[in-house]
Amino acid sequence: MSQVRCRTALNGHGTELFTTEQAAHFVESMHAVAAADGEISEEEVAEIRVVAEELGFPQSA
Repeated sequence: MSQVRCRTALNGHGTELFTTEQAAHFVESMHAVAAADGEISEEEVAEIRVVAEELGFPQSA
């Protein structure tokens, strides 16, 4: 349920909260945080994919 609330506006119209560009930026930001220690582990990449999927972001984001 929290994923649905995060993906859609609270106005009940089902309007997406994130544009495709914003979704891509969010995923890029997660990668930047993961890389802050100088490397990105496979576990971090997998977690980023899970978070993006749960938020309904496109796979290319």
